[in-house]
Amino acid sequence: MGSMILMPEELTAENGAKSLLIGEFFETRHHECRDCEGDGCFNCDYKGEFIEKIPVSWTTIKAIYRMAVKKYGKPVPNHGGVVSDGTMGT
Repeated sequence: MGSMILMPEELTAENGAKSLLIGEFFETRHHECRDCEGDGCFNCDYKGEFIEKIPVSWTTIKAIYRMAVKKYGKPVPNHGGVVSDGTMGT
């Protein structure tokens, strides 16, 4: 197993994650040029298509992170000896 790090259980605006991650991830979609119907023209740089770059929503980023935390996250003791799942640490 690789090295481990501690990360927040949730992504929030309060912990700085939203400002860090918004606008960092995109999906791309290829569309046929509407002007030339794929034949190639000046508007599509003679490629017959254009690429749309769509930002991944904050809701989707949080859902992906939540799934990673659920799969790979391990409770760790906090300062009072209680782990994040509410049980006592050893």
